[in-house]
Amino acid sequence: MSDPWSDPRFGLAMRHSGVGTALVAPDGSFLEVNDALCEILGRTKAELLAATWQQLTHPDDLAKDAALVQELLESHSEGYRLEKRYLRPDGAVVHGDLSVACVRRDSGAVEYFISQIVDVSEHWALAERYRLLAENVNDVVVLGDNDGVIVWVLPSVTAVLGWSPEEMAGVSFGEFVHPDDVGSVAAVQLGVSQGELGQFEVRLRCKSGAYRWLNVRVRPVLDEHGVVVGRVAGWWDAEEVHRASDALVASEAQAHDLADRYEAARNEALQANLAKTVFLSRMSHELRTPLNAVLGFAQLLAMDDLTEDQRDAVRQIRTGGKHLLRLLTEIMDISRIDSGRISLSMESVSVADAVDEALDLARAVAEQTEVTIGWAKAPDRTGYVWADRQRVIQILLNLVSNAVKYNRPGGSVVVWCEAREDAMLALHVRDTGYGLSPEQLSRVFEPFDRLGAEQTAVEGTGIGLTLSQGLAHVMSGRLEVVSTPGEGSVFSLILPISTADPIDEIPLVTVAHAPGGRATRVLSIEDNPTNTQLMVRIAALHGATELRTAADGSAGLVAAAEDRPDLVFLDLHLPDMTGETVLERLLQLPTMDGVPIVVVTADATPGLGARLKSLGAEAVLTKPVDVGEILAWIDHPIARRP
Repeated sequence: MSDPWSDPRFGLAMRHSGVGTALVAPDGSFLEVNDALCEILGRTKAELLAATWQQLTHPDDLAKDAALVQELLESHSEGYRLEKRYLRPDGAVVHGDLSVACVRRDSGAVEYFISQIVDVSEHWALAERYRLLAENVNDVVVLGDNDGVIVWVLPSVTAVLGWSPEEMAGVSFGEFVHPDDVGSVAAVQLGVSQGELGQFEVRLRCKSGAYRWLNVRVRPVLDEHGVVVGRVAGWWDAEEVHRASDALVASEAQAHDLADRYEAARNEALQANLAKTVFLSRMSHELRTPLNAVLGFAQLLAMDDLTEDQRDAVRQIRTGGKHLLRLLTEIMDISRIDSGRISLSMESVSVADAVDEALDLARAVAEQTEVTIGWAKAPDRTGYVWADRQRVIQILLNLVSNAVKYNRPGGSVVVWCEAREDAMLALHVRDTGYGLSPEQLSRVFEPFDRLGAEQTAVEGTGIGLTLSQGLAHVMSGRLEVVSTPGEGSVFSLILPISTADPIDEIPLVTVAHAPGGRATRVLSIEDNPTNTQLMVRIAALHGATELRTAADGSAGLVAAAEDRPDLVFLDLHLPDMTGETVLERLLQLPTMDGVPIVVVTADATPGLGARLKSLGAEAVLTKPVDVGEILAWIDHPIARRP
């Protein structure tokens, strides 16, 4: 790669430039940085060279910047400019004016980017202060053209004269002047048009028809050649003129402009965040569909008579698929938390039961690493917290799994509960691992930061604690951690204590198999050929099943009308109509009376399951589905009704 930094003149200029400058690889990693960029981002050169621009970008600005980079990679554009935010190690946000130029190879492919960043944080802070000033100031500021026509006026004019800014805009200032004051005002205006400052007292007409004495100070607005092109004026009650300063007049005009820029940037950031959420939702759907086939066929293969090598290969496929699914789910959850779209089912949750379930789920991993896990002492089974039960188990499982994975061989993990005086309950998870340094503790909840564990054989993504912290916050709780290097760590989930009575679980109703002992007639409405083939294999594995398939909604409706099924599996995304439309029409067929319809979808949008059940779906399974669950539905299509 050609290195412009090696050019003596370019390298000297860039290293000593006051503008943050970097060479960036197409994948986002930094190839070279100057001291100014290190100072702006609060990191050493070594830290930046070990990072990517994606890791330093504010999450709400990441999608837009990534889209512009992708456009450079896929087109012949030379660069772009963007105002965005960066995150410093101390959590501070830096507003940067980013300019990016790309250097291409002879083939046209991007070799590297030259990025320059100017710190504009002070301008953003100033814009916010000026916006507040413009909204709360009681005096009146007016902009006019060189003919005395009012161009813009602060909203405070309404409290002074009764006119709205819109009513005054485009009207000559002289239209509001008392007839007896016209002459004196005209003399001052003439001086202003010649570049002089003016100050006078004048009676201005209110909307009510009355006149009000105001003290007016006016100054000319000059262009770059010193030619008068307009004027800016401040109006005050005559008795309060001594309290005003010359600086207020000019600053208010600037405040309005900067406040508008700030508001536009904020709206742009909101739109970028919304676009990120939509993109992640679509990505989730597109990934879950092939994952359904990968994990489904892997489960079927595992049921065959395989050699040990083949069985190990299938196990690796399933492990990798589940890891990808878990990562996908965690990323979607973080996105929903950031956008405020996370769905919760709040109830009184038994702390002991939630811990027991998390320990059971983590026990297999613990046994593999010879780490013992369990309660520190017999649990108090009368404690309840107000939370989402599944989310509590999810957080506890993450804490216990981490305590196991990062423990010493033969170490231990213990859990205990502690009621606090602030009506909160703490669930502590203590390990005998290697502990965390103060510097690592400061980054423990940063997304994708594995605190150096990425250099070990321990698997992980670095977002589990970030997600757990976010989930705790939306349930009015928090995560805390204390750690001693060389001794271990204690992670604590703190949630509000619940005083409400827990809701008893409703037992399932048990009913016999398909009538007459005949094979279960199953209708699968699915347009994806691979997933259809998976359903064929599952039905064949079951044996006592008559499977009929339909590749679109219309064919599915015809099949259901011709031959009453015992069970219907329905995909939501079909080529000719929506799955919801098919669901509604199926329920209207006489042959479908009492037939359970199970929706199988790659859409993991919160609230979707509840909406589909309200439309009449018996259950909603999210892809990738579990083969055992499909077999259970085929085996007992009616018995599984909740």
